[in-house]
Order: sequence, then structure tokens, then C-alpha cells
Amino acid sequence: MAADRAFTATFDRDHSHITVAISGDFAATDLERLQAEFAAASRGRPREWTIDAAGLRQADASLVDGLLWIRSELGHVCLLNPPADLSERITEVGADHQIVVRSDSRR
Repeated sequence: MAADRAFTATFDRDHSHITVAISGDFAATDLERLQAEFAAASRGRPREWTIDAAGLRQADASLVDGLLWIRSELGHVCLLNPPADLSERITEVGADHQIVVRSDSRR
């Protein structure tokens, strides 16, 4: 991703698992780019996704939509270290039944 954008993601792949570190500020205008980059990284196959959000400063509700899209289209999602407000939104909309949310105590 270009350095001039507020939201960035770094992908690290193995055969079926992809670890993604996301950082910066996520807004609704980033949703289409997120979907395109995750779809490209999946290479047309379902994957196990670990998304580390420790570097995410803030995210609007559209990131929850993006995570649910990844879950429905691209495979299992485990979200690590989300900001508290993102974790709360996931629970509020009932997405915690589809997205695993964990903390590794880095926050």
C-alpha cells in the first residue's frame, strides 16, 4: 500500500494462513481498497486470517463491515488487539459470533 494513505496493511502468507498487520486510521473510504487487497491476498482460496490491529489508531464502523465481508467471502477471521471502540462495535452488532477477537496484552 502507498505510504501516503492513512490506512495500511502488511500481508505475511504461508500455505493457508495469512497474518495481516493493520495500522493508521480506517474510514469508510478505505473499505473498497481493504476488500480488494484481501481478495488479492487470498488468491481465490479460503484462508485463515489473523489481523493484528495493534497499530490501528481509530476505525469507523465500516471496518466491522469489512471484517464480516472477509469472514463471509475469504475465510476465518481472528482480530488481535483491536482498539476498545472497535471491539465494542463488533459485540454490539453481534459480529463476535463470526469474528474471533483476542488481545495479546500489547495494548
